Amino acid sequence: MGLSIRFYLFAENGLQAISQRVMMGLARGKDAMPQYAGTRQKVADVILESEGRKPIRIERVQGSYLTFDEKGHVHNDLVASGFAALETGMALADALKKPQTTIVDLTPKLNRTSMPALRTRSISLGLLTA
Repeated sequence: MGLSIRFYLFAENGLQAISQRVMMGLARGKDAMPQYAGTRQKVADVILESEGRKPIRIERVQGSYLTFDEKGHVHNDLVASGFAALETGMALADALKKPQTTIVDLTPKLNRTSMPALRTRSISLGLLTA
């Protein structure tokens, strides 16, 4: 299982999918969407859990706005706040692609059903007196 992120813009002519490459380019100031110059647009990012390439569950959906300047670049104040979450999500997706490591349980295992085991443990701690 893995996670993927998809981006959607709610334009006047309907829902538009935005590729991760374009969204990252907007966030970094390298790309523009001149068709939305001078506007404020609703967007949603959707994190999907998938098995193979097939989505099986929506993990999270978050809505926000993108403010485009006169050339179609994303307004700078949104880059600082909104896209920090995007990069965190991308890092999480990358981490989930790496092979899993063995996790060792370090919690103590006490036998709570056996009184002699508890008494022995208590005596060894010096908590019981004869």
